[in-house]
Amino acid sequence: MKMKTDLRKAIYSFNGYNRDVWVARMAQTVPSGSDVLDADAGTGIYRRLFSHCNYKSQDFYQDSGTKGRYTEMDYVCDITDIPVPDESLDVIICRKYLSMCRNQLKLLKNFLEFCERMEDCI
Repeated sequence: MKMKTDLRKAIYSFNGYNRDVWVARMAQTVPSGSDVLDADAGTGIYRRLFSHCNYKSQDFYQDSGTKGRYTEMDYVCDITDIPVPDESLDVIICRKYLSMCRNQLKLLKNFLEFCERMEDCI
């Protein structure tokens, strides 16, 4: 049954399915104890993948329809104004928000400042 479910997801949810498979593979390469920020975390679907890390989540959390459905947030704020010191993160996950952000350059600049190396943004 799992094979049929995975195949159905791979066909009908192609982008999301492949993104989630890729993030799961990348999570296995992140060293234990790494500082990980899941930006725009929502329901926190990647939290379990980074259970070996110091996982922090961020979301704006202002939509009344999201109450009770989101994961517990470490940072409730605008994604372009996360109160994290420069070079304090090892990995940043940003699943969907970049394409919707009004100021993409500011967001990317912030992410790059948070991470010591550019390739640490997922």
